[in-house]
Amino acid sequence: MKKTWPARLPRAWILLLLMSIFMALPTAGCGAVLPLPGSVPLSSSGEGVAQEESFFTPEKIKQRIVEIEKTIETLQSSQPLLTSEQVGLTEGEINSRLKGLESLIALYQRYLSVAERAKKTQSDFEKQKAESQKDIAALVPDNPPYSLSFYENYRGRLETLSQEIDTVTYAIRLSESAIVSLKEKIRQNEQHLAMLKEEQTPSKFSEWVQQEVELETEKNRLSLAFREKNVEESRLRFDMLEMERKNVTEGMKWIAQHLQYDEADLKRQVSLIKERERQLQEQAETLRQESEKAREEFMNAQARAESASDAENLSLYRAQQSEKETWYVYYQAAMDQAEQAQVWAEETREIWETRYSLLEKKLLTAELIKRRTETEMRKKDLDNVLLGLQKMQVSLQSRLLTLDSSMASESESSPLYRVLRQESEGLKKQIELNGQYMTSLLSISMLNTRLLEELESLLSSVTITEKVSVASLERLRAFLNFQLWSGDGFSVSVKKLILAVIIVLLGFIASRKATKGVKQYLLRRFEMDPTAAMAIQKGLFAILVFICILAALDMVNIPLTAFAFLGGALALGVGIGAQNIFSNLISGLILFFSKPFRVHDIVEIEDIVGTVEEIESRSTRIRTFDNVDVLVPNRYFLENRIVNWTRTDQVIRGKVKVGVAYGSPAREVERLLLVAASSHKDILTMPEPYVIFNDFGSSSLDFDLYFWVDMRKASRFVAQSDLRYKIIELFEERNITIAFPQLDIHFDKDVSHNMAIVNHPQGKEASRE
Repeated sequence: MKKTWPARLPRAWILLLLMSIFMALPTAGCGAVLPLPGSVPLSSSGEGVAQEESFFTPEKIKQRIVEIEKTIETLQSSQPLLTSEQVGLTEGEINSRLKGLESLIALYQRYLSVAERAKKTQSDFEKQKAESQKDIAALVPDNPPYSLSFYENYRGRLETLSQEIDTVTYAIRLSESAIVSLKEKIRQNEQHLAMLKEEQTPSKFSEWVQQEVELETEKNRLSLAFREKNVEESRLRFDMLEMERKNVTEGMKWIAQHLQYDEADLKRQVSLIKERERQLQEQAETLRQESEKAREEFMNAQARAESASDAENLSLYRAQQSEKETWYVYYQAAMDQAEQAQVWAEETREIWETRYSLLEKKLLTAELIKRRTETEMRKKDLDNVLLGLQKMQVSLQSRLLTLDSSMASESESSPLYRVLRQESEGLKKQIELNGQYMTSLLSISMLNTRLLEELESLLSSVTITEKVSVASLERLRAFLNFQLWSGDGFSVSVKKLILAVIIVLLGFIASRKATKGVKQYLLRRFEMDPTAAMAIQKGLFAILVFICILAALDMVNIPLTAFAFLGGALALGVGIGAQNIFSNLISGLILFFSKPFRVHDIVEIEDIVGTVEEIESRSTRIRTFDNVDVLVPNRYFLENRIVNWTRTDQVIRGKVKVGVAYGSPAREVERLLLVAASSHKDILTMPEPYVIFNDFGSSSLDFDLYFWVDMRKASRFVAQSDLRYKIIELFEERNITIAFPQLDIHFDKDVSHNMAIVNHPQGKEASRE
């Protein structure tokens, strides 16, 4: 027979039952809520902060879990009474309380887990700390000498540790942010709980509401303890990882000092790379066949979509076309990446061979610089490819989201849904393929980075003289091989042109001596008229020079047609009145080779003073001190007077004029001016500043202070301004007056004069005076 609750129960019996249930609940009293370390406990029974840690011992927590489980059983057994009309609680409120208690148990169990983990981490930290006291050689597992592969694996461990440290650091920051938020929640819970306790007329459910707030407070305090314990454990792991990274770094240094060329290891690496190349070649061939098949399917789907007439099948055909195109693009991209991966594998093999050649130290400085340049270019290309792949990934992800949205609007049984799902699989394959390719490229980029570091390390030990000589040779070689112009079947470089000029000059000298000998022979043998002999000599000389020019051009493989454009351009320029342009061009060449001024020199042209910013073919750009650019034709510099302030160096003399009143001590004035100059940080001590007593002025004793400043580090005008301020300060301290224009008026005492002061600011007082 089913038991039923009476329609009305005695009020005293109901209250007694509620009190027994409330007392069994975890929030039946304020003292039942566990306070967290470092926070204000809810209990007012007098337990101090020093005892708060004892609340989170494993024994206390397990005891608390048992209490909560008993409370859950009590609530479940009393649910019919609590939901009756006399009590008035809803079933949702009871279930909410049960879920809160269950989550509290789970949170206590999580705290026990993280506390145990922190304890284990502390033990591991102590062990690792003791291990780190050993010698570095003992921390490296094998004995020297070491191969490059061993060093590479050790270095990979260092990079993994750096990533783990970054992850732990980020987790600590997140936990610390959550701790701040939890403390604020606890403060709000305590305020709410205080308000509930201060109610004068508690309602029917005031105890229930108060328990809800206390339960929430306990959960927040426990969450705070969990977060703090988690931060404690994370910081221990951070210290362990830092300690391990330090040991690995020291171990890497030890390994690097004992690296040795290992031919067997090199052959093993080359063998692995060749095997990888063979696999990539087979993969590329398979993908090529799949790509052709996917292309045919795409073309067929495209033809169906173009020939479709009804609107119902058109959307399906277009979807099929898009799906086939996606798979075709996937296979094509996979094939291209497999073929490109073969190139990267070949470069990987070259990187390993180069790194081992560095261990043998057989490469010259010029070769090291060349390898460094090639590695930098290769790394730059890899970075560009990676950037393009990242953009492609973003585009594919966007397409996939759009496709998922379209699939959500279709029925799973519809043909269009199946087509969209196939296209979605193709996009996912492309995304996965790009991710794998990016991973392989990142590993190759890392190898390039390591090779670049090793090259830089070796080049850092090269003397500056050797670096300069190698760089000079490289620049000279690049200059000599610079192609001036080219045409059909020929090219003119600086080296060819210089060689042709040398041949012409040698031919010119030989022709002069030969024609001079011919002239002497004609005069002596045939007694020819000297005027005729001179004419023959000049004509023969011109012919020989012309032959030398043709022979020189032929020897360096420069046809005469290579200079045809010069005559045409010259004739055209002169014909249309471009004399000024050619004049400026030639002037620019003269300025370039004669170098009357350089970039960043300070020049003065009439009333313009500025810095040379750029010397172009037609004009020179000068920037004034007012930050205004002035373009000056190159011809102007050859036809006018130009003042170059910094032709030989950047040191410029400045001058400050000052006049003092008559009666001032001249030597003291000189000393103070020199003190002002010597105290300025931008004024050079060599050459030394000096003072010139310039003149006896009409109203002052005139002094000139001369000083020098380096325009690369300071401004002459700023230095002059600073000196004037300093001079005023020093003169005021010594009661020396800076003179101003004065005029003494002398009156004849024999002549009477009537004088009056009119409109004086001091009024009558001044008039009386």
